[in-house]
Amino acid sequence: MRIQAPHCASCGAPIDVPVGAARVTCGYCNTVLVIEEERVSTRRQRSDPPRAGTEEDDEAPYPEPDATLWAKVFPRFELSIIEQKIPQAVPETFAGIELGDERFAFISMRVVDKDGKPLAFDLTAAFDSLRTSLEDDGDPGLAANLALETLCSKPFDHRLECAVVLFEPRHMRVVTYAAGVSSGLMWASGEEGRTVSIDGHRGALERKMLRESADHFSNGRPIHLASKDLVLIPSAGFMGRGARGYSEGPRVLNDVANAQLGEEPLRVVTLAKNGFWAEFQRHRRSVVAPVGDVRIAAVRAISPPLVSALPGEFTARSFRSRRFEVSVLARAADAVELVPLHGDRQMVVWLAPVSGGLAEGAMAKAVAAVKEVLDSETGDNENPRRAGRDALAALGLPDGAVRLSVIQLLDVHERVKYFRHLWKQPIGLGPRGTRGDGMQQFDEGGEATVHEGSRLFFPGELNYENQHQAAESFATVWRGGKASRLYEALTAHWKTRKTEKALVQLAHAALSDEPKGSVGGFALVTGVPAP
Repeated sequence: MRIQAPHCASCGAPIDVPVGAARVTCGYCNTVLVIEEERVSTRRQRSDPPRAGTEEDDEAPYPEPDATLWAKVFPRFELSIIEQKIPQAVPETFAGIELGDERFAFISMRVVDKDGKPLAFDLTAAFDSLRTSLEDDGDPGLAANLALETLCSKPFDHRLECAVVLFEPRHMRVVTYAAGVSSGLMWASGEEGRTVSIDGHRGALERKMLRESADHFSNGRPIHLASKDLVLIPSAGFMGRGARGYSEGPRVLNDVANAQLGEEPLRVVTLAKNGFWAEFQRHRRSVVAPVGDVRIAAVRAISPPLVSALPGEFTARSFRSRRFEVSVLARAADAVELVPLHGDRQMVVWLAPVSGGLAEGAMAKAVAAVKEVLDSETGDNENPRRAGRDALAALGLPDGAVRLSVIQLLDVHERVKYFRHLWKQPIGLGPRGTRGDGMQQFDEGGEATVHEGSRLFFPGELNYENQHQAAESFATVWRGGKASRLYEALTAHWKTRKTEKALVQLAHAALSDEPKGSVGGFALVTGVPAP
């Protein structure tokens, strides 16, 4: 399965690869590329090396090795890697692993001496311990502890550099642990509009840390990946750890990631590789060759396929007051009415049976009870919570037999007050994103200011933990988190001006994330300019 188009391993441009082709030429940089099982590699012509001890040898920069660029798709994540082998480099562990429950982890480990110089050391047993711990417990810090413990079960007087990044698909949460890899983990965040270091500043692990009371194995702060975010993991060779002199690797990676936010990961890692070699060869007198293989890995979340049709049981209905548009997704058995009230006020009353149909006259009885409160001259005429409870009492039905929503539209104040029974509390949306105008939520209702362009999204029967009035909070409990189709649709709601069309898009997105979910009770209120 391929998500990204193939890219040139030399310049990062997308390329066309005919089926069965073994070689192609990049149309941008004219590099001849070798294609092997969806891996794209450069094959540069090699000139004779300069003679040792000559002036030519003294001035020649270290030659850039051939690069291999590839991507692998896991159930909910995509791993992209570019790698360049450095002759005589000390081997290190640099690999992604698939875990149960569609989880994914990336691991980077290397043994160094007390001065940070890399050492050849067999990490097979430590890697196995780490992998087993991640599978069983899902705790990167604990896994690193057990890897160190495995190494120290035999004579081990060295240091362990260790970075573990665990990707959990349920809410697209990322948990990290890092030791001895300063600036070695980066998060390229579209919402932040920048790259963020997520590795901490802990030193490499050593034997005494297994006995000390200090906490050497705490995880980093969890982050939530949004669509098109990247987690970048550079190798020790790219970062220049253990080499003499100052390395430009961290600055290069940060600059490239910031400049390429939202770009395809295969392009990002290739441009980072190019930036590394431009700086490395310019400063080559400080280091003869990279201290290890040059590699950069990028991981991003995969959103589910987008649903394009609603279940046939739902029909969109829309209403308009002076300052608001309201659209709902109703079943055939539901009753929905826009009811005028005195004083430049309206209300939408929505009655929906949990099963079967409504008794004859049920809607009229509910509307009458609501109007008794909201259309009166008392101080409760802006209290839809009381009106909704009175309507349920007037219906006299068993608890849980019907769902009810009362949405009061106060046009003169651009204010919306509401009551909902057996449906979720609404989420506020701003005129250019997810930050609304302000909301208060109570036990069964609430109120919000909804200025022009702002919205209230009622998630109806969606199943998730607790109530949430902000999209960012909602994303922490919704399947797929910030990389879900629904969160993406919430952030982009303002690009669809028509309320009914925007509501249908939100429903498509929700069903993409939860194919067995229901969009019953979905409603969207939009603030509109006065006519």
